[in-house]
Amino acid sequence: MNCVPDEAVVMTAIDRISNLPLDLIHHILSLMDMKYAVQTCVLSSEWKHIWTSLRHIKFSTSEFEQLGQFIRFARHVIAHSNDQTDVSSLELAFGGTLSQILVKDLLNYVVSHNVHDITINTHERDRKIPICIFESQSLKHLTLINLDENSCIVPQYPWDLPNLTTLNLSQIVLTDGRIDNQESIDLFSKCANLQNLYLEECYMAAVKVFNVTTPRLENLILDKVDLHMRVCAPHLPFKKEDAHQLIELFKNFKCAEFLNVYSNVIEEIENRGGLMSSAGIC
Repeated sequence: MNCVPDEAVVMTAIDRISNLPLDLIHHILSLMDMKYAVQTCVLSSEWKHIWTSLRHIKFSTSEFEQLGQFIRFARHVIAHSNDQTDVSSLELAFGGTLSQILVKDLLNYVVSHNVHDITINTHERDRKIPICIFESQSLKHLTLINLDENSCIVPQYPWDLPNLTTLNLSQIVLTDGRIDNQESIDLFSKCANLQNLYLEECYMAAVKVFNVTTPRLENLILDKVDLHMRVCAPHLPFKKEDAHQLIELFKNFKCAEFLNVYSNVIEEIENRGGLMSSAGIC
């Protein structure tokens, strides 16, 4: 009796994943760093070009022993990706002295392919984020994390992001004092659809007041933010159960020179009795 499995049966069992819907295969590959997604091209001729049409892209320099390897790999991905496929999201994490031209090429590529979601995590000194992502007409979600808190990596003028709904900034220097005689700044005034704003450990120099003028803002979270702020968000909702949370928010505004609060909010806080005085607000 022959106990050796038939080769065709073995190949059929091994290649079951190739029979999955292409969208599902793309989803599986999107969970990997791009380095490993590209390596699937050696599995079979059917897999040779699957990675070129991924809509969710992850790059990390930590996956490479040498920075030069990452640079060559990233350029290969840009050159061989399917130019007809839009990009839904980009996650980019990098350290070391990464070429500014390469970062610009990567971001220009995804912006030109109608990217919706960008996450950038960097700890490189004096790294400037290319202007193109602050002028994207398709971007809806933007997260910037800068582990070097001594340099300003963002433009110091209004960001033109008309479709942005969620902005998450962590450890970002918003102004660095290079703009003389500027009393205030409003980086988000052109983000007409911004609904969710998260600021964590953000700072600014020289400018006296940081304006937040966002007509559709629904969620505002501040954590260890050292900013003199003026907030104008008429549609920021307020519920009775939010009173204690709002008092905690007020504590983050100890440096605020201007704060607009609607009468119904003040009334609800007063109804809680003593909350304003306990927060040191009068």
